[in-house]
Amino acid sequence: MRAYRCYIGGKLGPARNVLWVYAPQCNYGRYGADGYYPGAAYADIVGLDCYTDDPARLTGYEEMLALRKPPGPSRPTSTSRGVRRSSIHRLCTT
Repeated sequence: MRAYRCYIGGKLGPARNVLWVYAPQCNYGRYGADGYYPGAAYADIVGLDCYTDDPARLTGYEEMLALRKPPGPSRPTSTSRGVRRSSIHRLCTT
């Protein structure tokens, strides 16, 4: 957090027309999304970066909603095989 605060203070200064998106990888690993969340004062929108061929592995949606910030797809991927495409559609319409 110290590095993050230094970055936004030094790079942006008093900028007010910036939205910060918190978007961890769907499968966060051992720390969970809350281990990386900078706090409500530092995130305006929440999303998920999802890179998987298996729709069943799309995890984290409920955790993002629990942060009580506006959700949005941040960086999903799609392939011509349609597996990811259907996963993205499911994530964005539920």
